[in-house]
Amino acid sequence: MTHGAAVYVEGEEDEPVKNYMQMAQEYHVTAPYRDLKGRAKEARMVFFPCGHKCMCEKCVMQHKYSCAGATDAGEDSWTMCPVCAEQIKFMSLFIDGKTEVQRYWQWIDAVERTGGMYKSSLDVAAESWCCAVS
Repeated sequence: MTHGAAVYVEGEEDEPVKNYMQMAQEYHVTAPYRDLKGRAKEARMVFFPCGHKCMCEKCVMQHKYSCAGATDAGEDSWTMCPVCAEQIKFMSLFIDGKTEVQRYWQWIDAVERTGGMYKSSLDVAAESWCCAVS
């Protein structure tokens, strides 16, 4: 059943499953901020877990964005997404919308296998997937 632009599930609570009009409005509102710093290059870095693609590689390096808890994160590193201020746990170059998500879940799986502890093998993986921008 639908009311306005929201989709409701019959028999469930009166909360929408997804409010597509709000999602579309948020997309258009954030459009000018997809590459928040340089605005000259296409935003290709995806921050996880929020999933925002909002900066180019040059800006990530220039403005010292890093994953929270990364071994190379200095005191002056930014570890929060500039769109939603969620802590960046993982970042990847946008490839096709699937590969970077798969890398994120592989990273999550590796962290869970070690009980949430970062080990040297994960630091190497983080450097190649997460915080190294090439």
